[in-house]
Amino acid sequence: MFISRGRNFIFLHTPKTAGTSVSLSLARDMRPDDIMIGGWTDACRHRIPYNAFALGVALRSPLRCTTSTLKNVVRHGRFAPRCSFVNNQIKHHFRSRHGFVAEAHTPAEIVRRFDPELWARAFKFTFVRNPWSHAVSHYEWCCRKTLPTVGFREFLLRQQDPDRPDPEKVRPMTVSNWPIYTIDDVIAADFIGRFETIDEDLAALSARLGFEVSIGTIAAKTGVRNKAKPVAAYYDEECVEIVRRLYRQEIEAFSFEVPFGCVEMAGR
Repeated sequence: MFISRGRNFIFLHTPKTAGTSVSLSLARDMRPDDIMIGGWTDACRHRIPYNAFALGVALRSPLRCTTSTLKNVVRHGRFAPRCSFVNNQIKHHFRSRHGFVAEAHTPAEIVRRFDPELWARAFKFTFVRNPWSHAVSHYEWCCRKTLPTVGFREFLLRQQDPDRPDPEKVRPMTVSNWPIYTIDDVIAADFIGRFETIDEDLAALSARLGFEVSIGTIAAKTGVRNKAKPVAAYYDEECVEIVRRLYRQEIEAFSFEVPFGCVEMAGR
């Protein structure tokens, strides 16, 4: 999630659509009062400094901020609070004070309530992804610590049935990204790019914003999924249909289709 009052835009961050990389690109020219929720550990890795807003939120807990800074000095020689501390403080601030229940991935309706005046005038944008590809990426991320204990079908079944036991706690907070960029089932974003055409869509977005947004040199949260394993290898007919039900609204809104055929599935 990235909110810029000075540059008059709101980036609605959908999970597993290269959203963290987009946020970091936006943060490379961050204004003092810009708000980035999530992504600060990756920002530090890319040498993006804290802005005034981030430090201000961190200093709301002066003792903990001081302790975090001293640890950072001892371990890394850097006189600043640790990235993980700043990241967690900002998430906690927006969750506890402003109701951002999903933090970086909070639904549009809650973001609108946070600043109605900004929402009314700001340019709002987001990214979507083919659901069958998104489901695999979401699975690999949520289950990265439990693989292969929780299989892909079981992961989908736990999303389909909220009452199904989830002892490993891999059920994600959000399934479809639909609520993040819609209000009352109406799309609220002014621009929706696609993960599959992200470079072209970022170029169009850059023209609209008036500055370059590019993720060519940023690779946040990569290396989780084994890209040598094709998306089709995760699926059988049952899993295809579960995803169709879980992502029904996005599939209808954007005319998404299964990105592989029966032959590819049969070769699993």
